[in-house]
Amino acid sequence: AMAMVILLSTVYVGVNTVRADDYGTTAYTYMDYISKTYPGRWWDSENNELCYKWLCEEITRIGYSCTSVHFDIEKEGNPYFGENIVFEQKGQSDKVIVVAAHYDCVSHTSGVDDNASGVGLVLEEAIRILGNTSIPYTVRFILFDAEEEVCLGSLAYVRDLSEDERNNIVAMINVDSICAGDNMYLYGGGLDGNFKVVRAWFVN
Repeated sequence: AMAMVILLSTVYVGVNTVRADDYGTTAYTYMDYISKTYPGRWWDSENNELCYKWLCEEITRIGYSCTSVHFDIEKEGNPYFGENIVFEQKGQSDKVIVVAAHYDCVSHTSGVDDNASGVGLVLEEAIRILGNTSIPYTVRFILFDAEEEVCLGSLAYVRDLSEDERNNIVAMINVDSICAGDNMYLYGGGLDGNFKVVRAWFVN
């Protein structure tokens, strides 16, 4: 089984670059592969663990240094755990833009839209900027685990950041469920003076 995964990871993408004018093809290929090979990626399932391992291998194959960040977190008195995947492209500034998606999905689905689609886009964009140190900020890619358990992976990631690390992040782009429906929704926002979330939304 492991040999099959390695073979497929070489054949179905097979290159470390994408054409500048060919947006989405690589993302679609990743989305298709992940959803068909690892359906039912619930946070503690076998397929979720296999997908996590494959993602680490694929990110390394692309040319990044892949860091696995284990977390333990409690929700309503129950313990949860998982693995967030972190890799980054250094830019001209040490200030960080986070680009993220979650790789888990609801247990009874293949998770095509939610959220192999987001993972595919993140991986394509990572390929596009690999080695490009002229970008104005450092781009940190994160693939979160346990999002379907009310964003536990991302909560744990933010919880474990120091105050300096939090202040060093200038923006965060989260990619989720981008391949279904008639409209693309873009939500943006920040915190007001009372640290309440202020959110605006747009429909394209």
